[in-house]
Amino acid sequence: MLLLGLWAVSRLSPPVSATYADPAAVPKPGTFAEPWTTRPVILVGIGDSVTAGFGASAGNSYFDRLHTALKPVLPNLQARNLAISGSTSF
Repeated sequence: MLLLGLWAVSRLSPPVSATYADPAAVPKPGTFAEPWTTRPVILVGIGDSVTAGFGASAGNSYFDRLHTALKPVLPNLQARNLAISGSTSF
C-alpha cells in the first residue's frame, strides 16, 4: 500500500519547481536582468565547517555558490568567508 501511495504521489504531483507556495514570491520579469546596486557590497560568511565548505570541492560550497549567484546583480560584490572548520564537542 505504501508503494502504491508513493507511486501515485510521484506521478500525479507537479514538480516542486513548477509551483510557488506564495504567488507574491514569483520573481517579477526583469528582477535579475539588471544590477540591484553598483555600490560595494561585502558578503561575509561566519560559521562552522558547513559555511567554511568542508568536504566540498573548490567553488562548490554553499557560500561560494551564493557568491557566484549574487555576482550578476551585485557587480561590486566581495566575499569574505571567515568561517572556521572545527569541533568543540567531545
